[in-house]
Amino acid sequence: MDVLFPDGVELKTQDDFNRMGLLNMVVSKLVRYSNQWKDPHKDSIHDLGVYAFMLEAVDDSIRH
Repeated sequence: MDVLFPDGVELKTQDDFNRMGLLNMVVSKLVRYSNQWKDPHKDSIHDLGVYAFMLEAVDDSIRH
């Protein structure tokens, strides 16, 4: 997360914490997928998509 947020990140609201939690899961699934590079596991990439769509939903709810 240091690389993604070199200036740090401030979490104050429920939405902030929800977004960070979901982003953490996206990163986690990317790491899991890359660790299984020679024998990719379909669940990892499917989970990544689910968390990405959940993150999109939270972002959309903030904008509207």
